[in-house]
Amino acid sequence: MSRTLVVWCADWPVAAALSEAGLPRHLPAAVFAQNRVQAYNQAAREFGIKRGMRRRDAQSRCPEIQVLAADEARDARVFEEVLVRLEELRPGVMPLRPGLVALRSPARFYGGEAEAGAAIAECVVELGIWDVRIGIADELFTAEQAARSAGPQETYAVPADGGSTAFLRALPVHVLEDANAVSLLQRLGLTTLGGLADLPGADVKARFGAQAAWVRRVIHGEGARPVTGRTPPPELTTEVAFEPPLDSAEAVCFSARQAAEGFVKGLATRQGVCTEVRIEVVMEDVPDSVRTWAHPRWFSSVDLIDRLHWQLAGVVAGGAVIEVRFVPEVAVSEAVHADGLWGGTNERVDRGIARVQGLLGHEAVVAPVLQGGRTPRDRQAYVP
Repeated sequence: MSRTLVVWCADWPVAAALSEAGLPRHLPAAVFAQNRVQAYNQAAREFGIKRGMRRRDAQSRCPEIQVLAADEARDARVFEEVLVRLEELRPGVMPLRPGLVALRSPARFYGGEAEAGAAIAECVVELGIWDVRIGIADELFTAEQAARSAGPQETYAVPADGGSTAFLRALPVHVLEDANAVSLLQRLGLTTLGGLADLPGADVKARFGAQAAWVRRVIHGEGARPVTGRTPPPELTTEVAFEPPLDSAEAVCFSARQAAEGFVKGLATRQGVCTEVRIEVVMEDVPDSVRTWAHPRWFSSVDLIDRLHWQLAGVVAGGAVIEVRFVPEVAVSEAVHADGLWGGTNERVDRGIARVQGLLGHEAVVAPVLQGGRTPRDRQAYVP
């Protein structure tokens, strides 16, 4: 049976924030949410910074600490680079959360588990992420705990054929994600997962919750989660090049019509629609024109050509167009914007509203709504 390998990038929210801000990774830094420490790196740990500490207390201990805002979207966005790099070595990665990813161990290819862990750690270090730890075990939960037990740029391989049970039984109960279950176990005098495993299975779920019950099953060799590799996101960007370059907005829009239709059909085959698109116009002798357009419902091919024509109105006079790209910024399921069962909105009205908003701004088209107030005038409000 294929073994599971887990890659853990320690203190990932801090590493992602420093990377996006262009700051050196050796600086003491912490990510704050609601003025409390959510994550911190090794340099901050040396000053006594702890999770949950107030911002002013952390700054009093380390005045030079980098204060970073929590941003889950940023963490996932920066981690995508790591996932793409790992997929080049071993296709079929399984992201667990930003900073933590699992894959089937490529030990056969590299000649051993230690060699496979070293190759993957080197791959991640090349991206500038120094604190990466590798864990290898028979199943996912054990491999994750093995990675958390490894040192920086080291591999911890749990022995096969029964080694997982002994390894898990020795772990402290705080590895459970349920804080209430951890507190209750500690009050009962159970400090390791071995004590949890010795409890009757029927009572564990009722007393400590589903997560503790699942961990108990894993210790007994049941309930293991398989590694299911992700499907890389499809490349939905559509582009059209012009040779020779075109200097007429009408000619560009006519030539880009087929690309716009292909863009919409590509989303439709995946049962999706685009509500926000970035149109990139590559120019010959002047700076490129890049603009993001939003739609009150979703973009059709006619809508895309309209936006392209509006965007070209102010740039074609200065140079010829070499290439046009349609890049989906926000794509959602088509069910989200499906028409109602008893009719929908008029497409021509939507296009007219969108054109006015594109020319005069989002607040140029408003609709009346009722609000609280004593007089009829007070109860009327206009919103975009």
